[in-house]
Amino acid sequence: MNRYTALTLLACSITLTAGATEPVAESDSIMIAADTVAVIENPNRIIVTESSASTTIEVNGTQHRPDYHFSYSINADTTAVAPFSFTLPIIGDKLSHPSSSQITFFSSIYFGAVLPYHSPDPVRASWEYGVDVIGKRYNYRGASFCIAVGIGGKEIAIRRGTTAECDNDRLLLLPAPVGASDTRTHLSMGYISVPVYYRQKIHRSLSFKLAAELHYNFLMRGKTEYTLDGVEYTRKLTGLHQRAVTPEFSFTIGTVDFGGVYVKWAPVSLFKSAYGPRISTYSIGFTLSF
Repeated sequence: MNRYTALTLLACSITLTAGATEPVAESDSIMIAADTVAVIENPNRIIVTESSASTTIEVNGTQHRPDYHFSYSINADTTAVAPFSFTLPIIGDKLSHPSSSQITFFSSIYFGAVLPYHSPDPVRASWEYGVDVIGKRYNYRGASFCIAVGIGGKEIAIRRGTTAECDNDRLLLLPAPVGASDTRTHLSMGYISVPVYYRQKIHRSLSFKLAAELHYNFLMRGKTEYTLDGVEYTRKLTGLHQRAVTPEFSFTIGTVDFGGVYVKWAPVSLFKSAYGPRISTYSIGFTLSF
């Protein structure tokens, strides 16, 4: 019977290493784990049944237990297929498992300070805010790629004592009228953003994110308030000629559980050259669930 013992061991080993995900084995009504090799000495009868749907190995009786019964089955459609593998330069090791993807909602909520670096002197430090409303994220063992659609805005502060005026559709920043006091001016803009980013885990939940995004600027308006001879004046400016599309680039570091700190660069002026001053900015701030 030794040759039958060897045949049983060989058949079980081949079946177990075939990559099945849901094999079922029974021995006297006892379940046997999928990664266990059954050793059956001196079997009386071995039956191997193969079909396009499954493979079954049965042992009926042994030298000392005539009523012994062992059965092991595997479905053909549960056999694992080796996934496509590739290597990313930053990750460094081979990604040998299937990718996953998910839909994200209201991620990357951010708030930060806007710092002008190529702007007229009256433009001061300002602030910005935004959120990615919906996105599609693809994950690969610690790395993520995502494209999203969000909404945001900037509030651009202007130095006190300066008013905003329009001359032939061009925005001008001018000194307040002589004798005016409590002069306050600011510009407000709104945009729809389309960010594309790469996120990489560094250690546990610590990660960094590199992003490039396009801002579709749908709103730009200004407001000036001052008091002159006891009379309060308010001037609102609409229809300003901002650029329709501007790019921004950012780097974020932090934890995916709590958020992080970001820096952002906006190299292109907010206004068309013929319709307003050049305002290019850096930003630094905080983000949640990036």
